[in-house]
Amino acid sequence: MKKGGLGRGLSALIPEGGATSPGPSGTQADPPIEEVPRGGTPSAPGEATAAPPVPVEASGVADDLHLEMVAVSAIEPNRYQPRRVFDDEKMAELTLSIQEIGVLQPVLVRRTEDGL
Repeated sequence: MKKGGLGRGLSALIPEGGATSPGPSGTQADPPIEEVPRGGTPSAPGEATAAPPVPVEASGVADDLHLEMVAVSAIEPNRYQPRRVFDDEKMAELTLSIQEIGVLQPVLVRRTEDGL
């Protein structure tokens, strides 16, 4: 099966070995920039950075949201799903990826009169 974009992760974007290429003057390239958390500011190494707490009301998150394990059979397809045609090969690849690795991102569902 041809390996497409699904299930390849960051390894598809990052070259093997992690070698740095020499800079213009023959020196090593600068090390990668450290990622700054959202809402934070860059800091010196070892200095703790934390975003200020956001009140629940201001964050836009409803008070009644929670995590819950749900059987796949309990989820009804969205009748307004814009995608109607699915590539069988891509679906098989996605199925295999989920079987081997699992779902890496939570699935969001909402309650309806008929269930989920």
